[in-house]
Order: sequence, then structure tokens, then C-alpha cells
Amino acid sequence: MESNDTHLIKVMVEHSYGIGFLPNWIVQKEIDDRSIVVLRTSGIRLQQQMGLIFRPSGLSNVGKEFVAFCKSHNHLLPTINRRTIDLV
Repeated sequence: MESNDTHLIKVMVEHSYGIGFLPNWIVQKEIDDRSIVVLRTSGIRLQQQMGLIFRPSGLSNVGKEFVAFCKSHNHLLPTINRRTIDLV
């Protein structure tokens, strides 16, 4: 199962319904409480796809600034499968 709901993932793992890949800071309480354990991995490269979609005609000034910021800082993102589609 795949989910964007970190709480759901934590509960599923706590009830032995699988494993999850989450940042330590999200599960720090559960690690401290020992309701879950961390398995360190090495040699495995995880990838995540990210995207920014928007309707140009409906953006506020703040939205326009955010899009401009993302476009000007895209060099910080991994270059694998990076695509830019300009909408008119």
C-alpha cells in the first residue's frame, strides 16, 4: 500500500501491517516510545517524484512569486526525469 498520510503509515506499522519509509523526525516519538523500530539501510537509493501544477490565469501574486521561486531554484532538485511544461 502507498499513502501520503504519515499518520496512517505509522499506525499500520505499529499494528504489524507492514513497513514504512518515513523521515526520522516524523516518527521520533514512536522511536522513543519503542512502538516501532528503525532499520537502517545502506546501498539503497530512494527516489521521489515531485511536481508543481498550477493554473497560470488563476494565480495570486503570492502564487506567482512561489512559482517563480520554484523555477529559479529547480537546480536544487534531482535531475533525473526533470521536465518543465510551460502552459500558456
